[in-house]
Amino acid sequence: MTTPSKRALIIVDLQPDFLPGGPLGVQGGDEIIPTVIELMSRFEIVVATQDWHPADHGSFAANHPGRSPGEVIDLDGLPQVLWPVHCVQDTEGAQLVPQLRASSAKLDAVFRKGTDKQIDSYSGFFDNGHRKPTGLAQWLAEQGVGSVAVCGLALDYCVKFTALDALERGLETTLIRDATRAVNLQPGDDARAIEAITAAGGKVVDSAAILGEPRAGMQDFPEQELIAEGKWLRLVRRGRWEYCQRTVGGTAALIVAVTDDNELILIEQPRPAVAGMCIELPAGLVGDHAGSEDEAPELAAARELEEETGYTPTRLEMVAQGTSTPGLSDEHLIFYVAHGVTKTGPGGGDDHEDITVHLVPLDQVEAWIAAQQAAGRVIDLKIWSGLYFARRAAAARG
Repeated sequence: MTTPSKRALIIVDLQPDFLPGGPLGVQGGDEIIPTVIELMSRFEIVVATQDWHPADHGSFAANHPGRSPGEVIDLDGLPQVLWPVHCVQDTEGAQLVPQLRASSAKLDAVFRKGTDKQIDSYSGFFDNGHRKPTGLAQWLAEQGVGSVAVCGLALDYCVKFTALDALERGLETTLIRDATRAVNLQPGDDARAIEAITAAGGKVVDSAAILGEPRAGMQDFPEQELIAEGKWLRLVRRGRWEYCQRTVGGTAALIVAVTDDNELILIEQPRPAVAGMCIELPAGLVGDHAGSEDEAPELAAARELEEETGYTPTRLEMVAQGTSTPGLSDEHLIFYVAHGVTKTGPGGGDDHEDITVHLVPLDQVEAWIAAQQAAGRVIDLKIWSGLYFARRAAAARG
């Protein structure tokens, strides 16, 4: 009999209702999305769980007059924490987050849970009474999966019980600590969840330990070797391929910002690599300042927008991510659309950056860029991707 050897990533309940602003929003839940999306490429199998409740579900405090969220009742013989109404079937808040839906080509299966109004289902494998399986365990076995990594929301409930059930099923199980967040109804629930997983035999790692591995299907590539290293970049070789890596801040945040007057905010700054002035989107590295190595990409995006342009957003929406120049570097880009921008500072960047801010009407961007190019300025092609997102956001705004 062949020993199951494939690795699977289980993404738990990454749904809008569990993000900040949702009825059961988990603080910082949105911050894990870029990491989760990036992790998907490192696994042969990727599955998601999806809370999918009927409107009359017994876990909703609203269905128990006089009761409040956070109280514990008996539900069909089991203790049940009461929650706000969330993830009701066929509502937008119950769908998988847009970024995950956009990556659906890499999503091999989705397992819904919590569909029986008489019993809740924290785990992706079973309901809370282990009465009915979701089908996840059998499906993983059929795919030849022997180990799983678990991430998503929320650490102290659905992630924890999914990991514990995976261990109980004999799967080697790893919790990806920085790709999950906790509800923490009681202070320290997050730490206790991790303790429960490790006590049951699970491992706990940060995403960097996995993202440093070759992507799925690339394990046979030669080992990477260092050719040279400078202050900001290193040159490496893998077989016959040579490419560069950043030594600090390997992820960059790009910001697509449009003013209330429908003007796209662009910047101009000198770029020695192309020996000229370059027209670009506002952008910057994540975690490249001393002491900020764990900076959230969204915070970096807000910081860079204010530093470079003087504009501050009320909200940032992550709309896309991926590699910038895969033939040259392993740099990772995250596109954000900045909503509700207002002028709050002078902009211009740091003293050494010499940044000029340009406000370009959305319906004139093509002509304006052509004029800048004719005048000898270099155009960063990422502007065209930004223009797509800018016009899409403007159309949604009406």
